[in-house]
Amino acid sequence: MRGGRAPAVQVIRLYNPPVTVTVKRSARARKLTLRVAVGTGDITLTAPVSTSDTELSRFLTAKAGWIEARRDALPDCIEPNPGDVLTLFGEDVTLQAAKGRRVKRQGTTLLVPGDDELFRARLKNWIKQQARQAATSACDKYSAALGLRYKRLSVRDPRSRWGSCTSEGHVMMSWRLAFAPVHVLEYVAAHEVAHLRELNHSAAFWETVARLMPEFESPRGWLKSHGPELHAIRL
Repeated sequence: MRGGRAPAVQVIRLYNPPVTVTVKRSARARKLTLRVAVGTGDITLTAPVSTSDTELSRFLTAKAGWIEARRDALPDCIEPNPGDVLTLFGEDVTLQAAKGRRVKRQGTTLLVPGDDELFRARLKNWIKQQARQAATSACDKYSAALGLRYKRLSVRDPRSRWGSCTSEGHVMMSWRLAFAPVHVLEYVAAHEVAHLRELNHSAAFWETVARLMPEFESPRGWLKSHGPELHAIRL
């Protein structure tokens, strides 16, 4: 798009059958960057502001095979319903419709009130609460081991990372880690808390992670292999 100011976001449709691509022009971008969202299959192309529509089309045409392969490799989306079995912190629980307003766990059964969207909304809120509790416990443990403090912990649903830590000591972790084994969530907590000492991914940082969790390579590998499955759960 030349001769005028480019919009921040542009939506185009290409290929056959048509596929929607969201184009985000950024003053910070130095090259074209393509991403297929895990869990949704949404396609985002980040481009420098000066990139023309012709350049975008040429790039996307060249990447058609890559996009198709990435989308085909994504796991099928799952919308939990009563009767389904959901893995939480490494344990299988059976979802069961219930009356009332509060989600309750009874052994390996999770009682969830509501129908359809309300059922999943209440399930999501309950899982987020459980994830926050587990993340807080893990971050408290590892920060105490380092003799450092984080200022705040939040649980969110980022698409490109499992956690983060700012220079101010604000830690974020994905609530979707509740769908992973406990040691995976603990690895992410150790990883982010290690950033309180080393705000980078240097050798010193990984040495800090290893001191906090000597066997961190196992849960790290699990996330690389199974991460898309966590995002495939729609709540």
